[in-house]
Amino acid sequence: MKIAFFSLNFAALALAAGCNDVRIIETYDEPSYYEGAFEFATQNGEIKTTVLGTPFGRNEEITPVTTGHMRGATLGRTVTFTPAGWTVDENVFRVVVLFNGKSPYSRSDLCRKGPELATEMSNGAPVRMEAAFCQGPHLLSFAEGTAANVKDLDDPRFRELVRGVALAMIPPNDTNKAGSGEATTPN
Repeated sequence: MKIAFFSLNFAALALAAGCNDVRIIETYDEPSYYEGAFEFATQNGEIKTTVLGTPFGRNEEITPVTTGHMRGATLGRTVTFTPAGWTVDENVFRVVVLFNGKSPYSRSDLCRKGPELATEMSNGAPVRMEAAFCQGPHLLSFAEGTAANVKDLDDPRFRELVRGVALAMIPPNDTNKAGSGEATTPN
């Protein structure tokens, strides 16, 4: 009886693990990122953050909810992602978040073009999120992710997506400079 109970529980856990609706892609291959850049940029505990697009139609809450979920999601000290308007001042560090960007555009375009980039609603498709850590118009690091079956901003999968992409956007200390893979989502 106990063996059957444990077998069923193990099978249920394995099935649940295989059906994760959130996927985060780390891309540590950007040549502009240097160790400590994010720590330097966030010395005062915050970083200006511009959120572009919304996967759920017209929703004024997308920026505060997104930046709220990002707070403390990166490694190291707790960083507040402060909502900010668009700026491309040459030496200003910032984060640009893009939901459901409409192709064609490049990763660098997030830092250079920002609000010029077209976006689209999910309409039942997975929510796509891209985040770029920028210095002025220059891309320093980048991460992206998708989340399926997200209903609205209160959906736990949306929070998991945002926190996972924020974590993956800032490369951990890696003396071997090994590249891409899948990140784990912070709680």
